[in-house]
Amino acid sequence: MSGTAQFGIAQRGDLTRIDLLAFKTDATAVPPLSLTLVVDRRASTLTVWNDTAKTYYVQPFSVRLGTSASPSPAPSPSPSAGASPRPPNPVSPFKRLEVLDLSLHLIGHTTTIGVATTGLALDLNVKDAGDPAVSHLTAMTQLADDFAAFPMTLDVAVEPGTAPFHAKLSYAVDEFTRGVPAAARFAIPVGYAKASSLLAVVFGAMPPKPK
Repeated sequence: MSGTAQFGIAQRGDLTRIDLLAFKTDATAVPPLSLTLVVDRRASTLTVWNDTAKTYYVQPFSVRLGTSASPSPAPSPSPSAGASPRPPNPVSPFKRLEVLDLSLHLIGHTTTIGVATTGLALDLNVKDAGDPAVSHLTAMTQLADDFAAFPMTLDVAVEPGTAPFHAKLSYAVDEFTRGVPAAARFAIPVGYAKASSLLAVVFGAMPPKPK
């Protein structure tokens, strides 16, 4: 199975907007989708809206602790008989590894669609105890030098040792515009209704199947 997706990305300070412009796959017919996602790192929120269904939802992705009145004191619980069980000791992430071979190489400096970039190549072989074979991952990327290492291109190939298949992912920026986008582009469009959940926004973009 293979597929392609086209996205639009805009950034303004702590706000990042991602638009799904097109998506298709050779496995099944996919109806046109019109979804927008806005990440607000300062407010720790993820906002998604659907231009087809005209719905939106805001999902916090971290808990912010605010000031509040001190809780009323409560009586201390009576000590229980017997010693409390000791918490388990932390386990090393390398405990079950049988194979670990990792290399990261600088492959040079260049320009990608007019943007200065640095190229990196990654090669990883890893196998846990009990896995039937070694998993192999390779990746090559060009990272923008002046835009917080934003990936301009990315090619990934994965051969998992736990399943008889392989996967490939290719990503590339085909147009890049310098400038500060308007703040209104990161706001929920006027007149959109709040959905019950993120999934309701996403699946609201899918037209009902014919009976």
